[in-house]
Amino acid sequence: MTQEDLTVTDTTAPPISVFLVEDHVVLRQALALVVDGEDDLRVAGQADRVHHARFRIQAERPDVVVVDVHLPDGSGLELCEIVRREHPATRVVVLTGDASPTVADAAVAAGADALVLKHVGCDRLMDEVRHVAGRPTRRSDVRPIPPRRSTRRSPDQVAVSRLTGQEREVLDLVADGLSNREVADRLYLAEKTVKNYMTSVMRKLGVRSRTGAALVATRARYAREQCTPVASEGQEPVCFVR
Repeated sequence: MTQEDLTVTDTTAPPISVFLVEDHVVLRQALALVVDGEDDLRVAGQADRVHHARFRIQAERPDVVVVDVHLPDGSGLELCEIVRREHPATRVVVLTGDASPTVADAAVAAGADALVLKHVGCDRLMDEVRHVAGRPTRRSDVRPIPPRRSTRRSPDQVAVSRLTGQEREVLDLVADGLSNREVADRLYLAEKTVKNYMTSVMRKLGVRSRTGAALVATRARYAREQCTPVASEGQEPVCFVR
């Protein structure tokens, strides 16, 4: 079946419902106008922070959530973790202006379906929404981009992805050999707070010791390092992560 055949067939499908999470009002409203201007997409709702988005997404059950990384009351990646845990059928596209490997790795760990840089343009973003929703894209020049990470995550990566952002920071430092006091100093936390984080980490990872938790983190890191780069030089700055 050709791309043209797929497109014709897909006209009978309901529009892809898209929920927008972005704190910059002008950008969010502009994205909403673009989404609603497409005959196969519709805006299911909007929010400007994690707290509001979580409850609106629960009510609307959109097909795709487009979320900025930096939000006033937390990280869009934390919201991504929540959506993937509470609504497995909902796809998540992370939108960011930061092209660093750190952000891409964090998006992978959070379970994002795609990472899109803000300067690629609205047409490309809309096609990434279609892509993660399993619909045909509109641009004839769109070529599949190799995933930054394997679509198969190791059991250790899956386990670590269930941790919050702060828990992963603590675990990473513990895996580097730092003591609780050293972790506390590095992250400007109380030592008791670090101990509480590690208790939660060990419970979520199903291990009984700091050493066991550090081993899981180390294996997860190794698995990530065996994966392919974001894209070859010259490819568009869009990173599929699932």
